[in-house]
Amino acid sequence: MRTTPLAIVMLALGMLAMGASRGAPAQTAQAQPWPQTTVKLILPLGPGSATDVTARLYAERLALRWGQPVVVENRPGADSIVAVGAFAASHDDHTLLYSPPGPITVNPALYARLPYDPARDLAPISLGGEVFVTIAVPASLKLTSLTDLVARARHPKVVALGEAGLDHHYDYSPRDAQERGFRTHIAAARESGLPLVIHAREADADVARILEEETRAGAFPAVLHCYTGGRDLAMRAIDLGLSISFTGILTFKKSDDLRAIAAALPPERIMVETDAPYLAPGKLRGKRNEPSYVVETAKVLAQVRGVSFDEIARLTTENFFRLFSKVPRSAVTGA
Repeated sequence: MRTTPLAIVMLALGMLAMGASRGAPAQTAQAQPWPQTTVKLILPLGPGSATDVTARLYAERLALRWGQPVVVENRPGADSIVAVGAFAASHDDHTLLYSPPGPITVNPALYARLPYDPARDLAPISLGGEVFVTIAVPASLKLTSLTDLVARARHPKVVALGEAGLDHHYDYSPRDAQERGFRTHIAAARESGLPLVIHAREADADVARILEEETRAGAFPAVLHCYTGGRDLAMRAIDLGLSISFTGILTFKKSDDLRAIAAALPPERIMVETDAPYLAPGKLRGKRNEPSYVVETAKVLAQVRGVSFDEIARLTTENFFRLFSKVPRSAVTGA
C-alpha cells in the first residue's frame, strides 16, 4: 500500500538518535533471524518529548517489519543516567537504548559514580534521523537582545521562530509583556527570514491588529498554528500572506465553524499538525497524541475541502516545505 508523506508543523522532524547495546544484535544460531522476542526501546526522556514521539513511530514500523512487538519504555531522570543504567543492566540483546547522542556523553565529574562503563557498555548501532527546532523567548523572561535571537536563529538546525503570540485564556504573563514579546519575535522573523509560529488563543482582535501593524513595517513569513480562532482573524492573516495550520481539533464534533474556515482558505496556505502530546483527533481523543495521528486530521481536511487524501497530503507537504524552507526534504521524506 502506498503512503504519502505528510509534513508536520511544530514537531521534531526526525530525531538524531542512536540505539546502543553491548554490540549490534547478532543473528541467532537458528534459521530465524533476530529478533526472536519482544524488543524494548529505553528512552532517557519522558512522554511527549521529540525522542518519545519518534521512538514510537519507529517502534510501530519496526514491529511490522520484524514480526515482533516493539515497546517503548520512558526512563527519564538524572541527566539520562537512569535510562542508561537500566539499559546497561538489562543483559540481553533485545533491549536497546534510543537516545539523542548528547544524553549518553559522559560528564567527567560523574564518571567514577556511573552504574555503567560508557566505553564497554555502549556501542552505537543505528542513526535514526535529524532534529530541527524552533526557538523563542517566553514573555515571562526579558529578551535582552534582538540581535542575539537572530544570531541564534542562524544555527543550521533552527528552522523557525516561536511559538510566540498572545494567550488571553491563561494570561500567564501580563498582556503588555505578551505583546512586546510577540512584536520582538515578529521583528526577528522579518530580519532572519525564518517563519514565525504564532500562538493565538482567545485574542483574535489583538493578534489581527498586531499582525497588520507589523506588516506595514515590513512583511514576514508566519503560520497561525493550532488554529482555533474565528473566520475574521483567519482571513485577515491570509490577506497578509500568512498560513493557517490545523490540529486534531478540526476533527472534533463541535468544530463545525472551524471546518467551515478550513474549507474556505486558499489551498496554498493550509497545513496540518499534531501539537503532540495533546489534541489527539476525534476517534483517538483521550489518547496521547503522536505524529502518526496527523493522518486523521488530514482526512477530515480533505473531506471538508472535497478533495482526495492524497491531494491533501501532497498539498500540505508542499506548503510546509515552502514555508519552512530551511528543512531539507531528504530529512523528512528520505528523498
